[in-house]
Amino acid sequence: MNVCISSLRHPLDTWTPKHKDLSDSSTAGTTASVCIMAKDRMFVAHVGDSKVVVGTRSKTHPATLEALILTEDHHPTIKSERERIQASGGGITVTKRGTTRVLWHRANGVSIPMINLSRSLGDLWSYDIRYDKYHVSPVPDVLEYAFKRGRDIFMIMASDGLWNVMSPQRAVSFVNSVRQNEQKNTESDLGCSKVADTLLEEALHEWHKRRQAADNITIMIVYFFEIEESPTAQATGSTQKHHSYYRPSAVALSDIRRYQKPTKPNVKVTTLAQDIQLARRICGYNNN
Repeated sequence: MNVCISSLRHPLDTWTPKHKDLSDSSTAGTTASVCIMAKDRMFVAHVGDSKVVVGTRSKTHPATLEALILTEDHHPTIKSERERIQASGGGITVTKRGTTRVLWHRANGVSIPMINLSRSLGDLWSYDIRYDKYHVSPVPDVLEYAFKRGRDIFMIMASDGLWNVMSPQRAVSFVNSVRQNEQKNTESDLGCSKVADTLLEEALHEWHKRRQAADNITIMIVYFFEIEESPTAQATGSTQKHHSYYRPSAVALSDIRRYQKPTKPNVKVTTLAQDIQLARRICGYNNN
């Protein structure tokens, strides 16, 4: 994540003159959620309001999956985030619609209500040269998560376009229901892709019912495969404890671009198939 943060500043010299002053630079920020699976643990780094949610079996009702949210949305309404913004020279305001937004203090003295996020990657406009800090911080929250042996089934990583219309619990229950209805290839990339696409279509249906234009929706679903390592006999005759390691068994990525036509000519847009291949490489395995 630190590499991502430092790279935001690297190509600055290639920008047009109007962008070379950081006080008047990019507003094209993004949320980011990164998960690294390492044997029996997973490390999650997160900025913004995308969510990472694990579908895990209930202790009391094993047939039911519960939603375990691993990330916390970064909004300026959170006390610690608001205090950090103000301590770094920034400000927040509440709009007429009741949305709390971070202020952009322009060089001309005008302050503009910007985004309702307190952390992201790429919102360079929020850099304050006086404090050498970003009001909209690119520094992530980092969580170490220990997998629950025999209980964690899959993970949903998605942007707010999903979570604005579906609760994490509903999304987990929906994915589990579709998985159970898909009798063939449920644990393959193809079966996983069908589940991800169906979840995205359900989100679009919810936006349609609200008579609203759908927000950007990107969904990644990762099925977990649990590998139990047998205990090793010791010279004394005792044995080690059982250990369970986790790896992805299937990965799928679905995006609202499946249902949209390009609005600008000659703009290179990756296909869903390319994105899936990228997701597979990120998760550490290929097609073989």
